[in-house]
Amino acid sequence: MKRTLLCVAAWFGAAAAACSPATPAVRPAPSAPAPQFSLALVEVEVGGERRLAAQLTNNGATAQIVVRPGDGSEVGWRPPHLTWLVEDLDGASVRLRGIGRCGNMNPLTSADFVELAPAQRESFADWLPLPVVETAGRYRVALEWSFDPQEEWDEGGFDGPEHDASLARLRELPAFTVRSEYVEQELGVR
Repeated sequence: MKRTLLCVAAWFGAAAAACSPATPAVRPAPSAPAPQFSLALVEVEVGGERRLAAQLTNNGATAQIVVRPGDGSEVGWRPPHLTWLVEDLDGASVRLRGIGRCGNMNPLTSADFVELAPAQRESFADWLPLPVVETAGRYRVALEWSFDPQEEWDEGGFDGPEHDASLARLRELPAFTVRSEYVEQELGVR
């Protein structure tokens, strides 16, 4: 009996396929191209003071949206993460001192998103304090900018329509990590 039902079901399936109008094969939508960024450390003037900024350049053929560094990026509390790499002038890795800061963090908002057209560059100086070392002096520094939209992070207990919409938008962006070249920089102790 089971064999008969299988045969009948197979026959009806084949007959239905033969009688139905031809449908084009479903093709998956092309995935968005992976972002192609470069990162440089540049000097900018902020409030009459010279300081280092992270300059992100879109080297791809399409516009890309990025999340600007925000309150907590410098200590890994929110995306993107900004991590300093420090060497002495001989190329040996240098241990950094921790920096004290409050435990508060600003919410994610629509103003945290920046669209970079192809070849466009944007400098980010906010939330980018220089690293603190044990001994003041001249060092080689580089910066790593890492963005993972699926990362679980402490959202600071924020909620509300703007935060929720911004978080949903963040989750749709592609992940990327980019590192600057090393530059010489005077670093101090606190």
